Amino acid sequence: MNLKEWRKLLPEVTGGLVRMRKKALNDGTIDSKYKLLIAISLAISQKCEPCIISYLEKAQGKITDEELKETLEVVIMFLGCVGEQWAKKTWDYWKKLVNDDKNSCCEGE
Repeated sequence: MNLKEWRKLLPEVTGGLVRMRKKALNDGTIDSKYKLLIAISLAISQKCEPCIISYLEKAQGKITDEELKETLEVVIMFLGCVGEQWAKKTWDYWKKLVNDDKNSCCEGE
């Protein structure tokens, strides 16, 4: 079952999560890019691979490599060796997303 089917199965609960996520990540006093960097950090701390990928996808075009690198440094500082492994995995996902986007045949479509 994919996530879309899952959400149809439990719409009241999962819909609440979707609405909460949308509200929490919108621009406010804190820009959405900083909220995404926080979300990426928390996803790493929870070792939630689907969350990491999802937040990285949402962050495309909003954050720079340098901003992500500095965020990953803070993650490593707090989480030590395990955090370093998950930070590396996150960086690898990010570079794949960025490179895949650059190699798109139909940019702008």
